[in-house]
Amino acid sequence: MINIGDVAGLVKKLEDREIPREDENITGSLFSCINEPNSTVNVLIGSRKFMEGWDSFRVSSMGLMNIGKGEGAQIIQLFGRGVRLWGKGLSLKRSSTAESNGVSSHIRLLETLNVFGVRANYMAQFREYLKQEGIETDFEEICLPIKVREEFLKPGLQVLRLPEGERFQDKRGVALAVDSSIKVTLDLRPRLELARSGVGEAEVVEKVGGEDKAAALRQCAPIFDWQRVHFNMLRFREMKGYHNLSFTETTLREVLQKGRYEVLCPDGQLPPAKYSDVRQAEEIAVAVLRKYMTVFYDRKRRAWEQENMKLAALAPDDPNLTFGGFTLRVKSSNRAFLEQVHQLVKCADEIYKKDVANFPNIHFDRHLYQPLLVIDKQERVEATPPALNEGEANFVCDLRAWLQSQKAEFADKEVFLLRNLTRGRGIGFFEAAPTEAFSTSPLHRTELVSLDSRQGRSYPVVGPQLGR
Repeated sequence: MINIGDVAGLVKKLEDREIPREDENITGSLFSCINEPNSTVNVLIGSRKFMEGWDSFRVSSMGLMNIGKGEGAQIIQLFGRGVRLWGKGLSLKRSSTAESNGVSSHIRLLETLNVFGVRANYMAQFREYLKQEGIETDFEEICLPIKVREEFLKPGLQVLRLPEGERFQDKRGVALAVDSSIKVTLDLRPRLELARSGVGEAEVVEKVGGEDKAAALRQCAPIFDWQRVHFNMLRFREMKGYHNLSFTETTLREVLQKGRYEVLCPDGQLPPAKYSDVRQAEEIAVAVLRKYMTVFYDRKRRAWEQENMKLAALAPDDPNLTFGGFTLRVKSSNRAFLEQVHQLVKCADEIYKKDVANFPNIHFDRHLYQPLLVIDKQERVEATPPALNEGEANFVCDLRAWLQSQKAEFADKEVFLLRNLTRGRGIGFFEAAPTEAFSTSPLHRTELVSLDSRQGRSYPVVGPQLGR
């Protein structure tokens, strides 16, 4: 399909050359159907379409033919149209962020945006625009294998698992309702960063003004377009994969009117000063409902998991142990660090035995495989599967330090640590509600601590049983 900017000019040129034309008004616009699954359009010529607010998740390649010299920021906008994709399960993310065992090279190719130009200077300018926006354009991928401590599997470690093939989405229906034990906070206050002069003075980030405006949001709820709110929440449910969750417009109204939440925002946002501001207040209500729905659904899911989880022997073919290794993505511009990573992988014994200086890893000799990577605060390297976040890294460091200080207490016991890679690779332990608490059985010889990467928090599993 060719998108013509100056239609009248084209028609005149056709008429001047006595080329016949016809108006077709039966099948409708090809462009309006370009995102449909049955669309036969595979090539779109006319890049301006990508700069005028049009969204498409089908873009896989872009050719710069007569553009790229003077458009400046529009080039970045053009680029942004092409990096979007639906992703697996409508996650809006590439498969490499969700699949701990890596993805097929065919999938990576399918999810890669290819940009090319008919002239070399087009691409040179394109890359320059990306660099001006702070977007790194050159990376190098390096494979870092893991080594599994097979001797740790001999004691017959037990892990918590759900019954094979059973999923919360398929086994239990959930009806959204007001739950007085749930309270969510929506913080819309702008942040103010203060950089103070002086040696050792760090930047200070503060929230500017604002107070709880939940009451004001409730007051203006009757004038919202609740049909629009309902459809918005249906899309959110689909995006999150909450297929077994049901709710109505009435349910959403009740949650907003009777649910426990606070909305922190600057003066002037709530209540709306004029009728044209109602839509903004409506968007705030949708944000509150989304946060509430997420907490409500996760609590129901975790309760179901607790009721159905069982103990199973940790096998050598467990997905948390067989993902092969990490794929490190290092910026090519950081030559010194890139060379260090190459040398580290080449002489890999060091990273399997201790913390490595100037590299984001934690060596904990009771973890079932090595190395254990952490997120690089300097943003020099990205890892797939994802590295430990800050909370998880602190947990591992604290556990390591505590065990070293309690050697006498654990003289006749063994502690093992295994990190769950992603959702579906282990059980996510939930925070107890106000009326609930965890209890544990007496210490046994073999203990397993499971670190769940989904929530940024960790809970020890002590002994062969887990109770409430």
